[in-house]
Amino acid sequence: MSVIMLGPSLTCKGGIAAVVMVYKESGMFGQYDITYLPTTLDGKAARKLCLLGKSWLRYIRLICHKKTHCVHIHLASRNSTWRKLCYLLPAIILRKNYIIHLHGGEYKTFFEVECGAIAKYIVRWAFNYANSVIVLSSQWKGVVSTFSRNQRIFVIHNPVKIDMKKSPTIRKEINFLFLGRLGKGKGIFDLIEAFTMVVSKFPHAQLHCGGDGEVEAVTTAVHKAGLQNNFR
Repeated sequence: MSVIMLGPSLTCKGGIAAVVMVYKESGMFGQYDITYLPTTLDGKAARKLCLLGKSWLRYIRLICHKKTHCVHIHLASRNSTWRKLCYLLPAIILRKNYIIHLHGGEYKTFFEVECGAIAKYIVRWAFNYANSVIVLSSQWKGVVSTFSRNQRIFVIHNPVKIDMKKSPTIRKEINFLFLGRLGKGKGIFDLIEAFTMVVSKFPHAQLHCGGDGEVEAVTTAVHKAGLQNNFR
């Protein structure tokens, strides 16, 4: 059995590429017969279009092979959804299994607000007939259940690769680490609010944040919360 996995180039910034890299580094691609096809990359539109064309032609060659059993589609909102339809239709025509792995943090807004009646019908149809739908949390399982009648929705949390050979370093300091885009969608402002409760009990606790996004707004929120001595 072989699997075709679709997602952004592994050189892209973003959560999907990071997740797939952990899959790859942990040995999943060697354990199973997985062919990863990038469908987009960072850069100009011409480069993206060229990659999409090459990827789609290779995909057609692979999916027509009897050995190919399943297509694993990493999906986000907006362009990601419409781009993946180009790959979804051949899979359905050739009666191949397909899995939708939903990553888009704004998918609820995309579906409910930005999609018209026809777009909603297409999205529902794609989710309804998937062999499985993977979501990142129980909350997202509830969201998908509001617009899809698919009963095979599974929660699989994003992975983190841990080197079990290394002994953990025991420290007296209390440190918290946040890595990701700094913005409301990633929960950074909720984290800052919650961290005030941590500091009330552990005054020397430190919150370390790394990422792009609303850096100035986050810095302002930290100062308003009086956490400037506990924040990096």
